[in-house]
Amino acid sequence: MTHLKSGPDSREALTAATRIRLRIHNAGYLWDWYEGRTGMAVLVASGTGDPIACIDSRHTASDMTDTIELSLIEARSANAGQDGLSMTGCPDPLR
Repeated sequence: MTHLKSGPDSREALTAATRIRLRIHNAGYLWDWYEGRTGMAVLVASGTGDPIACIDSRHTASDMTDTIELSLIEARSANAGQDGLSMTGCPDPLR
């Protein structure tokens, strides 16, 4: 979800593809939360779109692996709409 610094055509194509991908995973709200710019990967439960964790370049490869593995466990065990999904490492929404 990070805007490209290349030409407007590729930026528009990436924007459109990202918005569609987010809607498919019930996570279209992320575009609004972060205004299309995050510089991070947001891990969501694909069935519910609930945010679970965020990772970015500050994380080591080992930290990223651990976060992804923990997110898989959390996504598999959580019920749709259940409170308590951690959003580990995610900044507050911009809006």
